[in-house]
Amino acid sequence: MKPGKLIRQASISNQSSKLLSDALKNLEHLLSQLYRLRNQDRDTVRTACEEIQKLANRLEKAKEDLKLSPAKPLGKSHEIEDKSSSSSSASSASSASSSSASSSSGSSATSSASRTIEGDIEAFKLERLSGQRLTLWFELIISSLLSSQQSEDLKIWNPYLNKEACDSLALAGCGILFRSVRLAHTNICISDLQSLMDNVKQLVSSRIKVEFAGRRESVQPTLRMMNYALTKNRFDENSGHDEIETLIKTQDSLKKWVEAKAKKEEAAELLHSAVEVVYHFTSFDEKKSKEILGDSELRLKLVDLARRGCYYQGKSLHKPLPPFQPTQSQEEKDMKKKLEKEKTSMM
Repeated sequence: MKPGKLIRQASISNQSSKLLSDALKNLEHLLSQLYRLRNQDRDTVRTACEEIQKLANRLEKAKEDLKLSPAKPLGKSHEIEDKSSSSSSASSASSASSSSASSSSGSSATSSASRTIEGDIEAFKLERLSGQRLTLWFELIISSLLSSQQSEDLKIWNPYLNKEACDSLALAGCGILFRSVRLAHTNICISDLQSLMDNVKQLVSSRIKVEFAGRRESVQPTLRMMNYALTKNRFDENSGHDEIETLIKTQDSLKKWVEAKAKKEEAAELLHSAVEVVYHFTSFDEKKSKEILGDSELRLKLVDLARRGCYYQGKSLHKPLPPFQPTQSQEEKDMKKKLEKEKTSMM
């Protein structure tokens, strides 16, 4: 292949890796924003569900309203007749001298009405406690949105709700439903976005595999090694490639180190397999690998367990690869056959 074509292909590959890296960064940023939005909506819906039930079952507001206007009925079973206040107003119109008496009778009627309503509310609470009255729950409150007479329906269950409370319940219920719909769409977007990110990561991994598979080297990176390097570098192709080469060099140095430490009768192939198994077991930690490789019995035990597909300390062991045998090109094969023919002809 011409040098110019090689340079052009390398330039295109670098541009592609940069585009994939930028795409992953943008997708990760978008994913973090979607997670934040989902958490906010989830917390809002959870809090609103609790608050809307408190508002629908609240009775304290009715006390304050009744103190301001004691003659205003809030329920069919709690009507108040204020005869003393009407008689006092009539007597005040007939004579000015009885105005003080009418005002005192009006204030006493207000206090008595207030005490009556407070007693009715306590009785209503006891009826709820005994199960004779409903305590409104979330589904029941939301189902009232389907009614054309929502306020009247709500007052059947809680006669102490005023118009302001009924309007607030309607608005809060609609807000919860809208938030829930957006929460569902956010979950769908997160799921699709994660699938897209997985596809981009698989593309980066496949590019790395193809690149290393085309090299005729004595040590090839394992799948676990490539996944570790890419995950560590957030699937940046260039950084992941450099990390894989660093891991391969560290593994080669460990092989030389263990060969110097081991006895002469130990086979080199067995030592290399031990290095590969231990290096993967320690998640590519050079210091921990040396601690294990320094124990001859332990390293042999790990190789034996790995070849049989066993676990050690709850972790799966990497099965060592067979010794590397470089593939021959067609020209090398033809040359080898030619040399063999020449040898046979000379004999």
